[in-house]
Amino acid sequence: MAERPAQKCNWEARRHISLGPKFRIDANNPRMGNKGNLSYLIYSTTDNKDKSSISLAQDGTFSIYNDRTIEIVGGDGNESSKGQDVLIASKTGEVVIQADGNGAVRIKATNITLEATEDIDIKAGRNLTLKSVGGQTLLDGNEVNLNAKQGNLAEGLKIDFCNQVFAGSFVGADVLAGILGGAAVFLFNAAKDSFNGN
Repeated sequence: MAERPAQKCNWEARRHISLGPKFRIDANNPRMGNKGNLSYLIYSTTDNKDKSSISLAQDGTFSIYNDRTIEIVGGDGNESSKGQDVLIASKTGEVVIQADGNGAVRIKATNITLEATEDIDIKAGRNLTLKSVGGQTLLDGNEVNLNAKQGNLAEGLKIDFCNQVFAGSFVGADVLAGILGGAAVFLFNAAKDSFNGN
């Protein structure tokens, strides 16, 4: 957004309070930014030049900026452990949690529930690990599909790459197991075939 010409700025409406060199409150600053001029700005800095600000822009955006850590703690005085100590709610649009650089997003609790009225999508650029210690891992749905080229689950279901390549040929599972999968894969497939009556 282009800067508003100085002669068209309403400087009379501006209120500026400075409480020393490290803290100030600026209201109705007519200078234009990417989100319009600021309705108010609370700005502070430390001895190490770390900056922090809270502001409200004319487009309605409320912003919190801090050069270091932002800490939100709630519920220390609540009597019930079942209540909501911290609530983040979006009335219309998305909720985005983003860690730039090499940072990670960690969610830690006794129990974690992900619930959606429609879809839940999980996508990993490398590895995806689901691990339950001392319990079970349950997949339950009207339709459950598996698409894999390798791995013991794919080999057990005979949908791995080698089984698909040699399907319908004279090269059987025992030959493939001896060359590629070893005895363990052969025994697993043999036991599965026997269980299925083949």
